[in-house]
Amino acid sequence: MRRLSMWVGIVLLGSVVASSTEASFLYGGRDLEDGRDFSLRGTVGQISNFDAMVQETTRSLYDVTGSYWKQDDAENYDLNDFNIGDEHNTIGLSLEKAWRFFTFQFDVSMMQMESSAVARRNYYIGVGDSIEYQGNSYDRMQIPKDTPFDFEIEGGTIDTKLFLSPCTLRFGPGFRVTPLLGIGIFGFAGEYEIDAGPVQGVKIYQDPPKEFAIGGQSSGIVGLGMPEYGGGIEIRMGTPDTANLVIQGHYTTLEYDGSTSFLTSSAHREKNAKIDHVNIRGRVYLEVPIKNSRSIMIGVQYQQVDSEAFISSTATDPEEILAKQERFDKEVEFGLTAMHALIGYTW
Repeated sequence: MRRLSMWVGIVLLGSVVASSTEASFLYGGRDLEDGRDFSLRGTVGQISNFDAMVQETTRSLYDVTGSYWKQDDAENYDLNDFNIGDEHNTIGLSLEKAWRFFTFQFDVSMMQMESSAVARRNYYIGVGDSIEYQGNSYDRMQIPKDTPFDFEIEGGTIDTKLFLSPCTLRFGPGFRVTPLLGIGIFGFAGEYEIDAGPVQGVKIYQDPPKEFAIGGQSSGIVGLGMPEYGGGIEIRMGTPDTANLVIQGHYTTLEYDGSTSFLTSSAHREKNAKIDHVNIRGRVYLEVPIKNSRSIMIGVQYQQVDSEAFISSTATDPEEILAKQERFDKEVEFGLTAMHALIGYTW
């Protein structure tokens, strides 16, 4: 937070200086002298070190009722439970629109994951599409230990940013530096299918008890979204009528400690959330002019995302904990490293 506050101060100071001087060294806003303000790019690459984990920790209900041994029922799910590796090929789209004082960026990168696995223990999963069995519908599935099942997910990352560009520093006609302040949303969204064979029956599980279909097929949507704030810098080398080498660096983050009420409208589901999220992205590309302020571009992009969240009960009064039948507190982790090649068109 201290580094981010210092960066904000530097950018705002630069904006004030730029607006109060006529020197060519400082220019208010982004320098769009070359007339190229819109870029459309295709991306291809690989996501590595892909990680997603949900760990149940403690349940305050069991402490209140004295059922301490039931804390051992806590579940832990990660990609290894579904035999999903940490490297995946991707294909995507990136666009960027620049105005004098604002820049909008949108990046989407798609991937497909398929696996066949064997349950390492009894898996208890909430599913999207209900499972039909003997005239009843079930939105929970049990995959018994040692049961083979198939899992598939098609989805990808979505990275949206809006940057303020208060000034540009001109170090001669062919070297420009633009500091950035911005907000954004980073997310992962996908559609999954899971096939654990024909339904074998129904099992009663959890406290309070719930009905789980044993086996079956289902599908649904999975995803997360993380608001971000931060800054960045763009370095452009080259004159408007020549090839330009462009270097972009973006650092966005979220540090939050408070209620999940902004995520759900149900007071019964309100929890405490402590979130630590960092999104680092760097781009290097070459723009080669062709005609009429148009150019082709080719380059590379590196990105690293690390997110960690702790979700815990808001209730402290034993009567409230009993009334809400509080679920397990949870620790959630998500992370990836990605390298992409970029090729596109700027005009």
